[in-house]
Amino acid sequence: MSWRILLPDLAQLCADPDTPLPPVETSFRTWSRALTGSAVDRRAELPYWSEVLGDTGPAPYGREPDPATDTPDTVHRLITTVPAGLAEPALNEVTAAFHCTEQDVLLAAFVLAHSRWRGEESTLVLLEGHGRDAALPEVAAPARTVGWFTSQYPFRGRLTEAGPDTTIADPNAAGRFLKQVKENLRAVPDHGIGYGQLRHLDAASGAALAARPEPLTGFNYLGRYDVGENDAAAPEPWTPSPESAAVWRPAPALGVHTAVDLDITALRRPSGTELSVSWHHASRLVSDEEVAVLDRWWRTALETLVAAARTQAAGHTPSDLGLLSLSQDEIDEFEDEWRTT
Repeated sequence: MSWRILLPDLAQLCADPDTPLPPVETSFRTWSRALTGSAVDRRAELPYWSEVLGDTGPAPYGREPDPATDTPDTVHRLITTVPAGLAEPALNEVTAAFHCTEQDVLLAAFVLAHSRWRGEESTLVLLEGHGRDAALPEVAAPARTVGWFTSQYPFRGRLTEAGPDTTIADPNAAGRFLKQVKENLRAVPDHGIGYGQLRHLDAASGAALAARPEPLTGFNYLGRYDVGENDAAAPEPWTPSPESAAVWRPAPALGVHTAVDLDITALRRPSGTELSVSWHHASRLVSDEEVAVLDRWWRTALETLVAAARTQAAGHTPSDLGLLSLSQDEIDEFEDEWRTT
């Protein structure tokens, strides 16, 4: 995110050193103090986050990461690429058909794959975002502030219509599940920033949330980046080079808190957009072979969602029309009536 601020500034200064840069409205210190000062105002969100986390039960991978044995040097990495032939329909065609974001599609595919891989109908995911899109009282968003503003919050994906075997293979069922994920993400309060405030900046709320299960599965979509081709004679200026570390996420350095972590970057090349996929996993909890299977199921889920975009499962959802309090049955009935009309 900081590179997206710095690169246009550097390009502008090189083109015309005398032109003033756009202002930086909010400092890191101002934002940090505002987060702390407004944490207690988020207490109304505590029931929501408690429900998402759910009650304590068996650890999804047999046990939770142990800082004594699950250390950064035990984290393994699987790097794969989704070629443009699948990536572009997933990012463009599916989002247009379902009126959703790229994150909606990639996250829905991940939950479908994880559910199929584990044979479970509920997946608790730790979502990561850039943290610059929240609203704090009397403070402008740090849109042009360089630094680490990352937000993390739990999201629960739950198969309610059919089991994982059916949903990942049936375009209509997968499409309806994508709509469900889309609506659940729209219902997250203020892009999830309140969870971190309550968990870490408000003692009473932090204790209540600490008693709930911790997400052991991570997901982060880093967005689209323009990159050059390896054999390009004249690469585009001010874009990351093909080998640049700016388009890769480094392995953890401070400890292991998730068993499986998926990071995705869309690399937009002149020849087409592909997905750079990075799986980090605690190897003492999840083997290399298991992650390879999960990666294959994730690609299958993407293919099914692309097929769903070409069926009647596609279309609007209540949040597109300002309707946020309907049950799934009411949503289905509304959609049937809308199609008939």
